[in-house]
Amino acid sequence: MPVTMICPNLGCRRPVVASESARGKIVRCAYCNQPFLVPTKPPTKEPANDSKTKKNAR
Repeated sequence: MPVTMICPNLGCRRPVVASESARGKIVRCAYCNQPFLVPTKPPTKEPANDSKTKKNAR
């Protein structure tokens, strides 16, 4: 599955699509030529640790 990112160059900020095999490697934006690292794995969403909603079980 392709990896879609946003170019980190603040003057560009265009979407960049890289192949799955590019994970962990440096690629260049096709529009502004800015090099950047493709994340090794997708970010995971962890549940927020909200202490107000949790009660101590004793």
